[in-house]
Amino acid sequence: MSEGATQVVRSLFVTLRRGYAGTPWFHRRILEALGLKHRHQCIEKPNNSSIRGMLAKVPHLIIVETDRMRYLRALKEYHEQAPREPWILTHSLPQQQSQPSSQQQLPAGSAALPLPPPPAPRLTPFAAQQLQEHVHATGLEGYEASAQPQQAPRKYFLERAKRWRVKVLTERGLFGADACKEHAEAIRPKAYRRRIGIR
Repeated sequence: MSEGATQVVRSLFVTLRRGYAGTPWFHRRILEALGLKHRHQCIEKPNNSSIRGMLAKVPHLIIVETDRMRYLRALKEYHEQAPREPWILTHSLPQQQSQPSSQQQLPAGSAALPLPPPPAPRLTPFAAQQLQEHVHATGLEGYEASAQPQQAPRKYFLERAKRWRVKVLTERGLFGADACKEHAEAIRPKAYRRRIGIR
């Protein structure tokens, strides 16, 4: 039979593509009636109106295929997983290719011919313009305005607060009443400080 000819679909292959946990009870009853118990399980059912009505109730949980579709999918998966022909790279020097075969064989103690320098990278005008803009940042409207100042890391703020606390304790005396009170309030829990109005 030709590829485009009309074929009678006698059976349907139904695959459960996801679990039915959390689905309504009648969805689970339909899948149990079909015989689907776990994910990726495939069953074959006859193509009649009752089976098609059951499949129409749970289209989001299943994959329905004909025998032709299943065969083509299996064929595609087989060719995708088949081992490919290995690549063979030859690192022959271009100078040796142009010389006659008699001169290709070098003496045992002679050094190999130097490789030619690599060609310069070819840049299109658009790529060169983009590279220039990234390097010099010229011709971009609003570039300077959109550039955000560099933010100091959090560690800097912690060290600055520690230096300020050391400065206060040193000025007022390490065992002064005011310094001890301020230090005690600083190390109290945040919820307590928020409740009494200390930030």
